Amino acid sequence: MVLSIFSTVRQHRVQIRRSAPQHHNAVHLSCLLSNWQSAPVRRNTKRARYSWQSLRVCCLMERPDFKLAKVQLALDTKAKISEGPTWLETRQELAFVDIEGKSVHIWSPKDGVSWKLDVPGRPGTLSPTLEPHLLLVAMEQEIYLLDLEKRQLGEKIVAIPEPLRRSARFNDGKASPAGSFIVGTVHNQAIEGQPGQLFLLAGGPSGPLDLVQVLSEAELKMANGICWTEGMHSMWHCDTSGGCIKEYRCDKHGAPERDDDGSPSCINQIDIPNEAGFPDGMTIDSCGRLWVALFEGSAVACYDSNTGKYLGKLDMPVRHPTCPIFGGPKLDTMYVTCKGEEPEKGAGGVFAATIPGVHGVAASYLAKITSVLDGQVQ
Repeated sequence: MVLSIFSTVRQHRVQIRRSAPQHHNAVHLSCLLSNWQSAPVRRNTKRARYSWQSLRVCCLMERPDFKLAKVQLALDTKAKISEGPTWLETRQELAFVDIEGKSVHIWSPKDGVSWKLDVPGRPGTLSPTLEPHLLLVAMEQEIYLLDLEKRQLGEKIVAIPEPLRRSARFNDGKASPAGSFIVGTVHNQAIEGQPGQLFLLAGGPSGPLDLVQVLSEAELKMANGICWTEGMHSMWHCDTSGGCIKEYRCDKHGAPERDDDGSPSCINQIDIPNEAGFPDGMTIDSCGRLWVALFEGSAVACYDSNTGKYLGKLDMPVRHPTCPIFGGPKLDTMYVTCKGEEPEKGAGGVFAATIPGVHGVAASYLAKITSVLDGQVQ
């Protein structure tokens, strides 16, 4: 039975509040002296990409020293598909989902304590909120609250649009630096080529919550990893079945903008050959480098978000990594989830990787939860 967080609350609203922008550390001058490998990149040069304020030393990025990287199994959960890792900075805990295992997992690396909550559906992703004990959980067909203190799933926030109820489920999603929630869907027949969509959770205490489509099924194939560049100048988005990562100009919510002709404002595209794996989950580090899990590719690839150039890869001991995220007190540990039910040791668990000099950025927070009783905001 789904338990309610607030038994007297007739409904929940999500008040979208602007969170503190993601902070990026300065990059050493050695960034200027690096050599790169390139990957195919398509550009849209209709408009300038960056303002003068965004031009900084790390426009040229150093290649991480992958030879000194250390990867080890950190948590052997044996999940069916561990996905959507989210670092809860205020709690110093890692949250992630097991999609096919229909559960949410919480783990404290400091003391090794972990627990899981079984949920009535396939969860796709999680997002921290401005309430430290509450997470937003995109389930198979609905988005819920989850109370970490009570270890209970709360009431439903919003449901997947009616036309998609029988054909799709929520997949990856994330809070933007503006405090908005962007979440994608994957079609039940995605393997056969059926496309997904990308949505913005919109609304607030003065009006009903709704999911607004920001990319249609004609504009992507399988919605997956999302991250934003510093200052929310752009959003990078993985299209798994499309075998590419696209960069879009952002609106005030962090969602893709559209050009004058109505098409999505794609300003960069990285094409990944099938033999390298399929782009799945993604995160960004303090230097602005993209880290992309290559499903079926046994690696997490690294790209320069300014140019789209390939910088190298972190080899993984499992064939199906699903998503990386940075965590730890200094955000210098990369946690990587992966698919389970595989022959490799640790499949379905969480791996921890450290690469000298590489740090992540703090997650954005969204959704200050407001209870609405008899129409009055409490």
